[in-house]
Amino acid sequence: MDNIFEFGFSVFTGNAYTSLLRYLSKYEKAEKKGFENITPRDAMEIGFEPMFMAQIFGKELSKMEVEGPEKLALNIVMKYKHRELVEPLEKNYLMFSIWRNKDGFLKYTLDEIRKENSTIEEGFEKVDCYLVPSLKVLPYLKQIFLKIAHENNIHQ
Repeated sequence: MDNIFEFGFSVFTGNAYTSLLRYLSKYEKAEKKGFENITPRDAMEIGFEPMFMAQIFGKELSKMEVEGPEKLALNIVMKYKHRELVEPLEKNYLMFSIWRNKDGFLKYTLDEIRKENSTIEEGFEKVDCYLVPSLKVLPYLKQIFLKIAHENNIHQ
């Protein structure tokens, strides 16, 4: 299960187009709603999707020259895929937490990384938490994937 994103797709198959379309659809819905207004679960999903896209476009990404914020965004995703983190953590990641109350109901939160970390909140106990890439990197990743699609004439 460690290699959940290791599917071996090639950019020159229909899988690339379908995957890119799915990613862009999710991205556009989240962007239209406002990244700050989407649910924590949706934020986690849209944050993980670029790792899948990076796997699909692996060959193209290895040849691509990126600079500035695009380079940082790509570095965050590529390292995260291998369970590595890019410093400063507070800037590059968010904390996705899962909470459970005494009745077994779950709630999810997505917060800035803080030094003080509560384990009890409004009758809910924290059962797990993960660092996920910051939503601020998403526009740069979208630009990268669109460049690859354009350069490789990926369309239906």
